Amino acid sequence: MIDGDSGSLTRVFVGEAERHEGLPLYEWIVRQARARGLAGATASLAMMGYGASSLEIHTKDRAPLRGSPAGD
Repeated sequence: MIDGDSGSLTRVFVGEAERHEGLPLYEWIVRQARARGLAGATASLAMMGYGASSLEIHTKDRAPLRGSPAGD
């Protein structure tokens, strides 16, 4: 919020290749946020991660990694 009273954080996860109305979806979302007067928006690239129910670690440039590092 611009006045500093309170605010909220919303995270939206989309695939890099997803598109809407001819634009990358992340770009469309940021443009819509600005057009609707939201205080700010950021599009970030996730380099590596996993979900709560995932057996794989997903990486940006490599095939998914299975299992955990040695010693865990």
